[in-house]
Amino acid sequence: MAIGYSDEHHGGETVNRPRVFCDWCEQPIQDAHDGNVFWYHDRPSDLYFNHKRCARYHDVHLREVRSGEGVVVLAEELPVFLSQLLANVGMEAIE
Repeated sequence: MAIGYSDEHHGGETVNRPRVFCDWCEQPIQDAHDGNVFWYHDRPSDLYFNHKRCARYHDVHLREVRSGEGVVVLAEELPVFLSQLLANVGMEAIE
């Protein structure tokens, strides 16, 4: 699921906005400081987002899925990842 959309209501209008969802519990990550992103070293475009409270279980699951393949699971805190992503497209981080 990771990136999805949800309707938000503002002043009588409904706006469909992108959201980051936890791949473990499938709930939206409301605060970037409460999130992480995981990926396999050999598949950097396959991103897995999770809440910090879900991270341990999700990490164990990701390692088990590809156990025996010599794969490394990498991780970053969501605010750091998003800041690096913005910097890579010439934008400053937004707090």
